[in-house]
Amino acid sequence: MIVYKYVPFDSAEKIISQSSIGFSGMRFLNDPFEGGYINADERLRSRLNSKYAVLSFTRQPLNSLMWAHYGDSHQGVVLEIDAEKAGLCNTDTCLIPAQYGDVIYTSNKPIEEISLSYSNDLRNYLTAIKFSHDCYEFYKLAFLHKSLDWAYEEEVRVVKSIGGYPDGEQVFGEYNVGSDVFNRTNIGSKDKERPL
Repeated sequence: MIVYKYVPFDSAEKIISQSSIGFSGMRFLNDPFEGGYINADERLRSRLNSKYAVLSFTRQPLNSLMWAHYGDSHQGVVLEIDAEKAGLCNTDTCLIPAQYGDVIYTSNKPIEEISLSYSNDLRNYLTAIKFSHDCYEFYKLAFLHKSLDWAYEEEVRVVKSIGGYPDGEQVFGEYNVGSDVFNRTNIGSKDKERPL
């Protein structure tokens, strides 16, 4: 599975040279309503935000809006990444692996309320570190719903457990992806002279 990551030029250099990429906490993502599609009380949202982190990709390497928003106004880089080689499709190490991470864009919010006492299974949801078909519907609500306004992103997410990282950190550690996962790099139209 091939995914793409738009990043500023300096970030691309770091990602490639260190063969690693950082996951972000939900509250540090650019959509202010991130995580709001799970109709849950604040304690549950807080627990999800402190236990899991997200890595966002796209299926589209040639989107002008993506270049403007994430590719440093056409001065950055789009990295073409083999998600399988990078371990981002691994169901044993990813709560939501790339092949299950298609973001669902919607104009409606869920109706059913989820609370800490909703289910005995909720404890399992908050301690899981690997993918489970049994829990997938819950995780889709928690991590894979966004407003229809963001549909141009064609986003694919990978979600991993981050246990042990301070809640205030924006990037929850670097995930080693290996050096052979980068198939191609596309440099922005405003920065073609810079070598990568």
